[in-house]
Amino acid sequence: MKYTPILNACGQEITENDRHITVKEAAPIVGKSNRTIETMVNNGQFPPKHHTSPGRVAFWQSELDEWKKLGCFGWYERYGQAQLAHTQKQQRVA
Repeated sequence: MKYTPILNACGQEITENDRHITVKEAAPIVGKSNRTIETMVNNGQFPPKHHTSPGRVAFWQSELDEWKKLGCFGWYERYGQAQLAHTQKQQRVA
């Protein structure tokens, strides 16, 4: 059986050092409020949330690090457009 790595939104392999960051934890890391983060996620300007267990969502540390380098508009230009297209496709299937 071939090993298939898990990739984050940036296309980087998730490692054992890449931890989950909740929205509450992410807010002070990126200097934005919870509400602003939610809005930016919905607009493709912030990394997508990942379901870690029923009723719990989080971000990957590596995605937040990339977002801090790029900012909201840089994230959108590099990853957000594809992120929004993927979200819209999932909504049509559901």
